[in-house]
Amino acid sequence: GRELIRTTVNGVTSAAVTLTTSEMEFSYDIGDSRDKGEEFEFFITFENDNGPRDVHFVAMYPPLESLSISLPDRHWSRWNCDDPDAEKQNDRCAKVRSGTFAWKGTYKLRAASALGLAE
Repeated sequence: GRELIRTTVNGVTSAAVTLTTSEMEFSYDIGDSRDKGEEFEFFITFENDNGPRDVHFVAMYPPLESLSISLPDRHWSRWNCDDPDAEKQNDRCAKVRSGTFAWKGTYKLRAASALGLAE
């Protein structure tokens, strides 16, 4: 516990929240993005990584497998996460994409109609 995060949804950044070792639920209004089949993105900033501190993200809706999750900073390019050859990518890329936020920074989460946001 004691991980510190902020969320940014629809351009509004939340106050810092200190996480515990228990699951915590957050919900946000995604407006009419779902009905219009538009892309929707939001951000989670993990502020106080110290080695053993990690954030484990679990999505209710849209489901995790329909989200594109990245850490678009110096790590992402250094880890070769955008390389089309998965074997050239660092294993940390897959950890981020599966919802493990183990590095300080702002994580970008994106859902679009092509990813299952629209019905």
